[in-house]
Amino acid sequence: MTPFQEELYRLLQSAKQESNAFTSPTEDAGNETHKIIKFSQKWDFKEKHEQLTAEKDTLETKFEKSKQHTVNTVTKSVVKELVPIIDELFTLSKHTTGATPLDRGLNIALTNLEKFLQRRQGGVIRPKIGEQLDPVKHQAVSAEQDPSHHGNSVSEVYRYGYYVMGKVIREAEVKVKCGVKNPV
Repeated sequence: MTPFQEELYRLLQSAKQESNAFTSPTEDAGNETHKIIKFSQKWDFKEKHEQLTAEKDTLETKFEKSKQHTVNTVTKSVVKELVPIIDELFTLSKHTTGATPLDRGLNIALTNLEKFLQRRQGGVIRPKIGEQLDPVKHQAVSAEQDPSHHGNSVSEVYRYGYYVMGKVIREAEVKVKCGVKNPV
């Protein structure tokens, strides 16, 4: 039996037990019908409530996913637009001594920028000289050959790269030192 049928059966049994000996069979049938109708309406509302609650939960989940996707897209777009400005700030910082308030302000701005990127699962890609070339994070702009060198490693950094939300926005531009393979 379904829960609805069980409850209906229970309701009918209780209605029979409650019937008074002083009531007529017509009154008993009317009372039982009234109780059955009330129960049926109550049951319908319960089912509808459960259905609407499930739909609400589904919509909330979809909304949160859509909202997060939009935030990620906007963040990536803003960072891409800021990359040329950030490059200029890093270039400017290379020519400062750090002694003037303007120099210190520039360093504070760059530090805050890096914190902003970190809060969004990102950061600045700063290749080290001698580091192996990583095609995901580095873009080889030029190369120099060295017969005594093995592998491909960074020999000079032209521009830093950036990543946000775990995705590379722009690779770091580097010069690569390449080893020459000996023909066998």
